[in-house]
Amino acid sequence: MTKYASLITNKLSEKHGYILTSLLRENNRPISEFAPLLHVTKAAMTGLIDKLEALGLTRATDHKSDRRVKLVSLTPKGRSFAKSL
Repeated sequence: MTKYASLITNKLSEKHGYILTSLLRENNRPISEFAPLLHVTKAAMTGLIDKLEALGLTRATDHKSDRRVKLVSLTPKGRSFAKSL
């Protein structure tokens, strides 16, 4: 089984894998921070996060002091999944 087999099984892309493993290193990051790193628009980034959220792997929350900013973090299920990558 390859390193990304679990991504393929869950119909996730390598970009999803990058997001998950990045959140292992630094959890609770602004969603917009990932867009330039993955070379996608902010709208596309929202779609990527929405898919991870629908699978119960991440959670998006409002920033405490800036309501324009959404933070993304791993759920316990997401942390376990990311560690398997």
